[in-house]
Amino acid sequence: MTTRPTALTVRADGIPEALKRERRWVLWRFVLRENLWTKVPFQAAGAYAKANDPATWTTLEAVLAAYRMGNFDGIGFVLGDGWAGVDIDKCYPSDASTVPAAEPYLGRLAATCYSELSPSETGVKAIGKASRIGGEIKFSTNPPTFTTWTSTRFFAITGAGMGDPTADISTLIEEWFPAAPDVTASSAREGYALAAESSNDDLLIAAIANDAIGDEFLSLWRGDTSAYGNDHSRADLALCCHLAFWTNYDAERIDRMFRQGDLMRPKWDHASYRRATLGKAMR
Repeated sequence: MTTRPTALTVRADGIPEALKRERRWVLWRFVLRENLWTKVPFQAAGAYAKANDPATWTTLEAVLAAYRMGNFDGIGFVLGDGWAGVDIDKCYPSDASTVPAAEPYLGRLAATCYSELSPSETGVKAIGKASRIGGEIKFSTNPPTFTTWTSTRFFAITGAGMGDPTADISTLIEEWFPAAPDVTASSAREGYALAAESSNDDLLIAAIANDAIGDEFLSLWRGDTSAYGNDHSRADLALCCHLAFWTNYDAERIDRMFRQGDLMRPKWDHASYRRATLGKAMR
């Protein structure tokens, strides 16, 4: 079994006042899933929390009280409703020096909004204000991988940072994570043609959302497995089948897009499961 990670201790006094006032807080705990440790959001009473369900969020005071009892590994802030984020992943290797390619991005964030050290101390999370949710830059790959977020999510907060979380980061987000063109005035098929030609995943998602199966697709995209008896594996396959049709059976793109949705979980990184699911979808 892999060693359980340890998280940077939360520094409550370092959390900006603007975030403290919001009722958008959850707790999180490391959970071992398919031999991989993942951060899972929880409510103070121990039930799961959801980034798309405000009823499962609470105040900072409530989560800090539960965190200090020692039953959770950290606290989290839910993005959305004007709160946007940027996740700079693996910008600090084990020797604590900065990955050179990440320096311009880290400098831009530090000068623009609130940014803090991640719980693993290998990355940086930044929060600001924007109409779009933000995205992630992974420096574990060369060149770095840019992922645009299209659904709500929570940020594990450490308070080990500085800056203004109310600063407007719309320009930064548009520059690093370009939005898909608006296809609402076009037919879904026109949107699909544009998406296939440009390889723009956000545009393709918008096109599928405007199709007759849009509601079913979006439910799966947001992680809802209820239509499949809460069987996560069946839901994975259903989403992959939709993506297979709309990507013209491009397995690499199906994999890339699946990783952006809320059904994504550590099990997907197991090659045998991923290949089996993709194989069924391709058939």
